[in-house]
Amino acid sequence: RRGQTGAALTGPECYALGLATHLCEAHALPQLADALGEGFSDGGEGGAAAGGEGERRLLWRVSRRLSDACVELPPLGGWGEEHALYYAPQVEAAFSRGSLPEVMRALEEGGTEWHQAALEVLREASPLALSLTFAQLRAAEETDCWAAAARAEAESCAAAAATADFRAGAGLLH
Repeated sequence: RRGQTGAALTGPECYALGLATHLCEAHALPQLADALGEGFSDGGEGGAAAGGEGERRLLWRVSRRLSDACVELPPLGGWGEEHALYYAPQVEAAFSRGSLPEVMRALEEGGTEWHQAALEVLREASPLALSLTFAQLRAAEETDCWAAAARAEAESCAAAAATADFRAGAGLLH
């Protein structure tokens, strides 16, 4: 439901929502990628191809490298106003409506600065993009497979990007 608010999520918020399993600082990402790549090489210790014990050692090395490269998560919850999850109750109340016009009406009636800001984001967005996003979010709620929802979204984005309208609009961006 946060997909239509325009709010960015922090690493801890992604973790709290189940979108992330580890937290790594941006500057350490190349080091993490290198460390994980090394974890999958044999290194003379017997890789996954060795079976049984080799697989266990591989998983242990990868797990250790993840733990070494990632940072401890801060305490979750107690979100301040600077966090998108601070507004989770308002997001849920407004965006759980059955249609986009109902969502807009709920935001109009909300009466807080957050409601007005979210409404402004929606009013400035492409009506087609809003409708597609709303439909994709609803479809994702109906499936129990995250990969299927992500695949459907990717296919929709690829189809939209192939249109003349998309190319014309993208050509206007600076």
